[in-house]
Amino acid sequence: MTHGHLSRLAAIGLLGLVLGSFWALAIQPLGEWRQAQLTELERTKLEIERLTLATARLEAERDSLQGETTISKLWDGTQPGEISARIQSHLNDAASESGISFRSITPLPPRSAGTYTSFGFRLEFEAGLGQLARFLQDVEYAAPALPVERATLRRVIRPGDRSEQPIVFAQIDIVAPVLTNDGNL
Repeated sequence: MTHGHLSRLAAIGLLGLVLGSFWALAIQPLGEWRQAQLTELERTKLEIERLTLATARLEAERDSLQGETTISKLWDGTQPGEISARIQSHLNDAASESGISFRSITPLPPRSAGTYTSFGFRLEFEAGLGQLARFLQDVEYAAPALPVERATLRRVIRPGDRSEQPIVFAQIDIVAPVLTNDGNL
């Protein structure tokens, strides 16, 4: 080989080395950065879609709650004893559907809370977490309303208990807004 051929080969090799270095130091990292940005963009689009759906569900729930009249959220009846019995029956049904047996249901003194009267009940029972969750969901979505005013939960530990879920002792105060048929709140 002649010196000219060697020079050309060296120049081509040097050019290849420069182009390879340029590729390794500039083009390839830019390609990886671009791919990472496209992946992040797709993830962000999916998150926006998820949040849009969640927002639409919440707005629909808000609209349905605002569409209800205040009267439909109140327990009504002609006699306090009748109203109390209906509320207790509803609580017992919700407990039964959840597999819960109450230790006690204690009526709390009726209270006037501005524009309505409320009847309260203190519920005491033991249940698995799944049972408790089902019961509270039934109570939370009750119509008429049965808001939980106070709850005390304590884990019950029994030697040799092999339950899949922890057992809890629950003491829950439920209040029921009441309207009597004569229009008195």
